[in-house]
Amino acid sequence: MKRSTKYLLTAISVFLLVLIVHSASVVLSPMIAARMEKSMSKKLNAEVEITGFAVRFLSGASIESIAVKPLDPDTAEPEAGVISLSEIKIDLFPASLVSGRYQPKRIEIENINADFNNQSFNWLFSLKPGKEISGKMPEIKVNDGSVRIEHRVLGKPLHVKDIKISGPTGAMIAVNGQINFGNKNNCLDLKMNWAPSFAQAEIRAENFDLSVLRELNMAGGIYTDLQTGFGEKLTGRLLAGISLKSSTVTLQNSFFNAGRASLEIFSGGLSFDRQAIERAWIRAEVKRINPEIVKDFVNNLQIKNFAKARIKQGHINIGGIASWNKDAGLDYRADVSLRDGSAYFPELKTAVNDMEAEIEVSPPARIKIRSSAGWVSNGKIEAFGFFDLRNKTVKDYRLELALGEITANKSMLVLLPENVREVVEDMQLQHPVVSGKIMLASQHAGVELEAKARRARMPGLPFTIATPASNIKWDSGAKKIYFNQCRGHINGGLLSGNVVLKYDGPVNADFNLHGRRLPINPEMLKWLELDKTPWMITGGYDIELRAANWRSGENFPAQALKKLQIKADLRDVAVYHPVYGKVADNWYGHLTMDEKGSRVKDFRGEIFGVGFHASGTIPEHELSKAHLSLESENIDLNEQLYGRLPFGEKIKKTGIKGQCELRAELDSLHGGWIPEKGSVSTVIHSLNSGSLNLQISTGGTARFAFTAPGAEKASVEGKFDMNRFSLGKFEANRLSGDFTYHDGRIKIPGMKINAYGGSIRLNNSIINTENGRWRTELLPVRMDLESIFAAFGITGENTPAGSLRGEIKLKGNRFNPEAVAGSGTIKVAHGILYDFPIFTSIFNVLDLQMPRQKPVTDAYGNFKIKNGKITINELLLTGGTAPMLMEGSVGLKKGKDFKEQSLELLITAAKTDGLLDRIPLINWIKHYTLDLFKRIAMQVRVEGTIGDYKVKRLSGPVTEPVEKMWGLMEKLTPSPPEK
Repeated sequence: MKRSTKYLLTAISVFLLVLIVHSASVVLSPMIAARMEKSMSKKLNAEVEITGFAVRFLSGASIESIAVKPLDPDTAEPEAGVISLSEIKIDLFPASLVSGRYQPKRIEIENINADFNNQSFNWLFSLKPGKEISGKMPEIKVNDGSVRIEHRVLGKPLHVKDIKISGPTGAMIAVNGQINFGNKNNCLDLKMNWAPSFAQAEIRAENFDLSVLRELNMAGGIYTDLQTGFGEKLTGRLLAGISLKSSTVTLQNSFFNAGRASLEIFSGGLSFDRQAIERAWIRAEVKRINPEIVKDFVNNLQIKNFAKARIKQGHINIGGIASWNKDAGLDYRADVSLRDGSAYFPELKTAVNDMEAEIEVSPPARIKIRSSAGWVSNGKIEAFGFFDLRNKTVKDYRLELALGEITANKSMLVLLPENVREVVEDMQLQHPVVSGKIMLASQHAGVELEAKARRARMPGLPFTIATPASNIKWDSGAKKIYFNQCRGHINGGLLSGNVVLKYDGPVNADFNLHGRRLPINPEMLKWLELDKTPWMITGGYDIELRAANWRSGENFPAQALKKLQIKADLRDVAVYHPVYGKVADNWYGHLTMDEKGSRVKDFRGEIFGVGFHASGTIPEHELSKAHLSLESENIDLNEQLYGRLPFGEKIKKTGIKGQCELRAELDSLHGGWIPEKGSVSTVIHSLNSGSLNLQISTGGTARFAFTAPGAEKASVEGKFDMNRFSLGKFEANRLSGDFTYHDGRIKIPGMKINAYGGSIRLNNSIINTENGRWRTELLPVRMDLESIFAAFGITGENTPAGSLRGEIKLKGNRFNPEAVAGSGTIKVAHGILYDFPIFTSIFNVLDLQMPRQKPVTDAYGNFKIKNGKITINELLLTGGTAPMLMEGSVGLKKGKDFKEQSLELLITAAKTDGLLDRIPLINWIKHYTLDLFKRIAMQVRVEGTIGDYKVKRLSGPVTEPVEKMWGLMEKLTPSPPEK
């Protein structure tokens, strides 16, 4: 056969074959489509509808569309979701046509659309993979596609668009697409390799705008958390493996960056059953999250209110693992770290900066703080412990806060019980700094702190303390706060001790405080209510304060001292008065105060510059029973002392000087703490007073009692016993008597002076200390005349002698002799008077012989003192051979010596010897006449001074002196009675 014929026959055969196949395809296409619908519906558990199926000539087939409606696995009813494929082209291997296997070589789909809802997912994961396809996988290509996903996790449906699928001949199919959120410029790139039973997917993001998540309205506010925690732009990838055979989705080596934050998923996955997720697990790490992502979570925590915080800055790293299954529930563990954080606690008005923390989170919602630290007001704070959460609320917790030099503020007082808070506020802490531990538990709280401050007050006590510090221990169950090892400084002094503050009811305290070298300050005086008196006190003290159940609000001293015991050792205490000046100085001693009052013991110091020892008691509420004992050291009586005494000017005018010692018992402290009564005994070593050249000197003892309702109304009553006394040139070897003082008057009702061999009694003496006026009555008894003259400088063989007695009344103004006035009588017995120089001169002038054989033994006279002059009314000397009558005056001028005083005398003497000697035997008046006496009498006049005088004889006797002699003689020697 020719070659051309062969080619022609072959072509005709092929044509006929094609014609036959084409004719068969036209006839068989509806049959094949129905068969395919039935097969796919069975495998997919869905209603499958194929339209436009046509077999192409020799190479394959084409389908206009395939629609798949899932069936509910339980009811076999159609679900809402649908999957549709359109414009499908299927190319077959020609050889498979001959063998009848119809193996696809290439499948091209123009468009795929899918719509998934909650039920659709149940259907999808209920599919069971069929038998593996033998032979080569056909090449698959999808030119366009989209997926709409509606699930309960999402608030709105999610669209995946621009899906393109290509698969070269082999086991895997590559899927590319974009998950579009809101606009074409905000997409996620999707890559997937798909096998019949397994798929691998990769989702990439490049500056993905997270703000589109608003459109999803995802439950739980996830967008808000992501926005605040990560930022707006997301970059990264998600690698997932999908196994249809086991219904699982696995994740690995995935990461995302958003702003400064990043998320790395090391592994994870989901396992599904027909209904929902059966199991889930993940191991991941999130870095540099903005802490504001947890601010709502933190604000919902309820731990004594102070845990509420406003997160300011920093970043959080979270790494951990989690797993869940529907039978066992959730199991997880997360390690959370905070770096460079800061937070603000509004209730405490406190910011914590430079925060670092390591936190572990484990089920069931337990948050364990392994370590955390931050800085508060230049101090460090650390926290340890755990708390359990239920519905974002703390149900159980145990925390320990370690404070290091934290500067506390008033807002932190919310950590304390309300009644204790009031006491702490009363302390007026300035710049308090706290270190130590705060323990907090669900039903318990406690602190072990060391607190210090720049300044504080002791509530209810008069102490403002500098640099106070204390160890504080508080247990909420014990209803007590312990302040141990309290210490602080008060103007250089140290106060230390222990305090227990009890608040089970009204706040009260037990304390034991010790102060060393503390100053007496205005607060102390106010607390002692001395600010209500005119006194001001300075100095220092050591103190011991003890109290049980003491309340700071009680008033002192009526209530506060009832449960307060004070022991104080005073140091260098001084007492001032606005009128009297410095009353006391350099006082040291022991003082105790309690509900019974005050007691002083072993007090030593000065009062008005005079050293004293003191002790005594001051009962509370009964100042009338107060008693103080004072014993002085040696007192120097001088102008320096008087300048310090309230009444010193009055004493100063007296010119009193000397030395003495006092012992006083003082009672009753009414009227501004002035003793109202007391007794004083004194030992006078020496006492001198000089005024107007008249000196007083004495020594001995005195005792007196006084009442002093006021400084100007003092009354004194006492006795004195001086073992020596001198007044000018007058000296006594003893002086004793009684005296009273009232309204500026000293009254001496009786005083006895032993002097010059006899004594002088002074009666009814009064001294007015205001104007210096005085008066007295003197009764000299048996005083030695020779000793008296010797006291005035008149000595020698011719000094008059005798025993003197008399009655004298005097008054004057201070020691001015010219102001002295008075009168008196004197008698001299057993005297020797004619040897006195003035009498020698008189006898010489009268040409009389001095009486040697019979000295004068008696003298009598009376006188008056006035205007600086002693007027001798009559002075009779008798007992010798020549009786003598003296009249005249002697001067008492101020500022003149005794010998310089003026002298003016008239002296009458008898001529006959022995005339007066016979008077005791006969009645002189009866036997002698006046004329006779005139014939035997002589007279002289003496003028000049006591030291320099002249005697002049009178030619004619003066009758009056002669008549006086008659009367005076009878007073010396009374007449015998008539027979």
